Amino acid sequence: MLGLDYAWLGNLITILGIKENALNYLNKGVSLVPDHESSYLERARYYITQLKFKEAINDLNTASKLDPNDNHIIKLQIITYFLLAQYNKSLQICQKIINSSSNNFRKRSIIYGYFNYKYLNLPYKAKQFIKQYLKDPQINEDYKSLFKYLCGTVSQEALLVKIKANSDFANICVFASYLNDNQKDNEYLEAFLIHEYPDTIEYLCALALAKRHHLPVPCRYESLKPKSD
Repeated sequence: MLGLDYAWLGNLITILGIKENALNYLNKGVSLVPDHESSYLERARYYITQLKFKEAINDLNTASKLDPNDNHIIKLQIITYFLLAQYNKSLQICQKIINSSSNNFRKRSIIYGYFNYKYLNLPYKAKQFIKQYLKDPQINEDYKSLFKYLCGTVSQEALLVKIKANSDFANICVFASYLNDNQKDNEYLEAFLIHEYPDTIEYLCALALAKRHHLPVPCRYESLKPKSD
């Protein structure tokens, strides 16, 4: 437990933005519990925030060997391979999830699959890939509206109606819209970084994209300060 406490403390320090000692705690966690996937998973999260994607993948692959069915590990593998521009590897994991799962993870894997094809410079294949799920009864109408937006058959205004009605759905929409625009509209990413919880996988990915493109990371807590402060 002490080893995992070190790992979790390192992750908390990372979330709070205090980076100086985070890696020391995370390394200590790995050294104390080298046979537990959580210690590698927490260190991988840190590496992603520092844009050290290769180091993150090494830890994630180790964690995956220890627990091949952990959804958090698999999600981060998809995202980190995507950020490394290893789109074929990311797509391979996406397709495995899509074919074997019917939960919310599957819907997001479809979205990431679309972007892997798109960033492979295969826009036609990206649209065909996502269109095949428009008639899937397991996909709800909110996500189908996002799929249609990505295919260009639904306007951004129509998507905003869905976003306003469902705050949980809004986060993935903001992020997907940002990616779909090839990082041209920074307001999407800023909104995502302000409203998404900082320990989620999507937030880590968005943070990495912001840093990769030298964009300022907004303060999440600024709106909570008294106006007189």
